[in-house]
Amino acid sequence: GQSRDFHQRGLPQRFMHSIPQTNIGHRDRLTRRPANLQIRQAWNDLILQEGLRWHANQHPKTIRFTPDAWNHMAQWQQNIEHRRLDDLEPLADWAAKCESSVIRIAGILWAAEGGNGNTIDLDLAERATRIGDYWIGHAKHFLDLTRTNESTENARDAWRVIHKKQLAEITTRDLQRHNSRRYETVETARAALDLLAAEGWLLITSHGSYVPNVSE
Repeated sequence: GQSRDFHQRGLPQRFMHSIPQTNIGHRDRLTRRPANLQIRQAWNDLILQEGLRWHANQHPKTIRFTPDAWNHMAQWQQNIEHRRLDDLEPLADWAAKCESSVIRIAGILWAAEGGNGNTIDLDLAERATRIGDYWIGHAKHFLDLTRTNESTENARDAWRVIHKKQLAEITTRDLQRHNSRRYETVETARAALDLLAAEGWLLITSHGSYVPNVSE
């Protein structure tokens, strides 16, 4: 996610995120639970049915939304469009991929449940957009985690620079010149120094530079 090249190629935007709650530390390692044979058989039957059904379908096959389903999808997309100026502004590129992924999910649901006829009805469209809303919520959480980690690492790097060079004073330009790859913009360098200042490691001078807080 920190690679500019990957971002320019659109790779991170192609991932739909799910961050489930971890059960690490609470797992029961003493109780042996055999596999449920009914669930295994149901899964095997489903996969076999899907293979036979897909083999019988004409390829390529055109699937269309019913008018109600398409209106629901259009309203959901319009809501996403408005949110690009609000909470989804940092995820604007990703949101475009999310929209197309939701349409694909609607097609997958159509195929997985028998694919009767050649249309995706309102029920399938609503379920697909619910999955999209799930992805959006988790993508925002993922962005927060990434920002936190990146900001923390930048602040740690900035402090290493100050400590190693025993600097009595540093500016955002100084930090950016030290590592232009990490601090691609002055704003990135300022954010790292501001975080150190907020945590009490640095003090901000009257002319906007930063000095180590000797009391720390």
